[in-house]
Amino acid sequence: MRVVISRFKVANGMEADVLRAFQERPGLVDDAPGFLGLEVFTDPGDPTVFYLVTRWTGEASFEAWHGSDAHRVSHKGIPRGLKLTPAYTEVRHLQRIPTDGTRDSDAAILSDALPLLVKFLRTGARLHLLTTDAAAQVAFCSSHLLERLGRPATEIIGQPLARLLTVDDAATVAEVLDSGRIPEGRRLVNFVNAAHVPFTLSCCLAVQPTGLTIIGEEPGRTDDAAAELLRVNNELATLGREHARRTRELARVNGELDQMLKDLRSSHWLLRKLQEVLPICMECGRVEAGAGWESVADYLRANSGFLSHGYCPECLPQVQARWEQEPG
Repeated sequence: MRVVISRFKVANGMEADVLRAFQERPGLVDDAPGFLGLEVFTDPGDPTVFYLVTRWTGEASFEAWHGSDAHRVSHKGIPRGLKLTPAYTEVRHLQRIPTDGTRDSDAAILSDALPLLVKFLRTGARLHLLTTDAAAQVAFCSSHLLERLGRPATEIIGQPLARLLTVDDAATVAEVLDSGRIPEGRRLVNFVNAAHVPFTLSCCLAVQPTGLTIIGEEPGRTDDAAAELLRVNNELATLGREHARRTRELARVNGELDQMLKDLRSSHWLLRKLQEVLPICMECGRVEAGAGWESVADYLRANSGFLSHGYCPECLPQVQARWEQEPG
């Protein structure tokens, strides 16, 4: 494996434009045969100095790309008017020393496969990736994990990780972050989606000073029993919430039905009363309602639900005159 390090120094104050160009690079080199990855660094003591580090499967791969039209096309993103310090420009080719240790070999293989792993994490439906900053706020969440959570990235990025976990798992992850120790092996981590329904991932956790990295997948056979138990508990909790909701809805509907029944009975009673033959005195105009004789007005006040009150045009002047005569 070959590493090519290009060093250059911006001479005319356009370092911010160069930085933005690298941040927004279109990735034209990413599909070149033998390309393994690209990183850009700046000098903390001099922000005008840049180091462009690319990794290739071998020298032949780099030379083939460097001499092709693809190399010239990839440089079209260079900011117009950029000037460099010629004496500071340098290109170095480094070759990785092979090792026989299993751990180092595994790390080297994974390092070479980094672009493929990134593509798999972005497109694979089974493997999920989430990272946080040092304050345990979500910094990155893979697209398929966003789908499982049922939330867009705008509602996830920058939010506390604890909001995406069950209460117990949020406390556990907080302890891991506080301790700074990387847990051995895998552990089941219970996330909560937008509908407040938990789901389980079998995860590996990595703790760094800059934050936490979680890589998880759907539980495998070794985790089937625990995952199935959690799934059943989750379904029971969901059914319990749905039962409570339906019980509240049924109580509300029953209350409305009771009120409608009361209104119907009252209306039916009034209709029956209106249909009855009501004895009325031909002299004084009082009516006999069964409990004695009373005025029509008193009868209607006691037995009708649709009466209002007021004064007719003939009575209103008389009432106003009495009001004026009354003291105070």
